[in-house]
Amino acid sequence: SVYPPFCRRRCFYCDFPVVVSGDGAATDARAAAYFAYLEKELATQPPGGALETVYFGGGTPSLVPPELLKRFIRRLDETRGVSRDAEVTLECDPGTFDAAKLGAFVGAGVTRVSLGVQSFDDSILEAAGRAHPRARA
Repeated sequence: SVYPPFCRRRCFYCDFPVVVSGDGAATDARAAAYFAYLEKELATQPPGGALETVYFGGGTPSLVPPELLKRFIRRLDETRGVSRDAEVTLECDPGTFDAAKLGAFVGAGVTRVSLGVQSFDDSILEAAGRAHPRARA
């Protein structure tokens, strides 16, 4: 599992270490630095068996540019091996992707999306500090 720590905002219930970076260029630059570090760390790890699952969890990994995920998945495959039938999951929050970006994630190797809706009740979403209303979900 890989947990890119980037979020548009901190939800009130969240205890994870996250960087509130909003959308766009700020997250892109931070994500590039974060994944560069992960690649260096990966290079120090001993070889292992091919991975059957790869999970990109939150923060909000759907804020990460798809080309960074693609490069990292390729590095995982080169260093550890990723099974051809591996399930590669990406947590996505409503409002952080569109059809084109989703297609780019699929092109990067993502095979499954976990959609973080939490509720379809706007008052609950607001109370939880979520960045999206029900209509965006």
